[in-house]
Amino acid sequence: MFFIIVIGILFIILGLLICLRYRIKYSSYRTYTANVLGYRTRTEKIGDTEQEYFCVVVSYRKGSEDIHADYVSYVPAETVPCKRGDTISVDVDPSAPKTFLYSDEVIGTSGFGAAMVLGGLLTVAFHILYRFS
Repeated sequence: MFFIIVIGILFIILGLLICLRYRIKYSSYRTYTANVLGYRTRTEKIGDTEQEYFCVVVSYRKGSEDIHADYVSYVPAETVPCKRGDTISVDVDPSAPKTFLYSDEVIGTSGFGAAMVLGGLLTVAFHILYRFS
């Protein structure tokens, strides 16, 4: 039964590593105020239905330079959180200034990593409780 505790500890370690990697990745991102210029569109056909996808295009100012940036992916039209002319807050990776994330997408830790840590802790705790009951 020691094997289950080792599995739980491995989940904890992997979860912590994922959280650390996430934090390091997004720590270099900078926040800017951007104006929504419009959208790029793409239509995909799935079977007999066509679905339209949008990619938000913004303009933000970095120093004395105006930069146009695209959202990191195309999303279904109904999930676009802003409209043309809106002012939004975006987070930009300095090494890739032509793409952005919405500022509320970048949070302090990885949800998946945190879930792995919690799962590992629960696995170890329940196994220890079961073993000594």
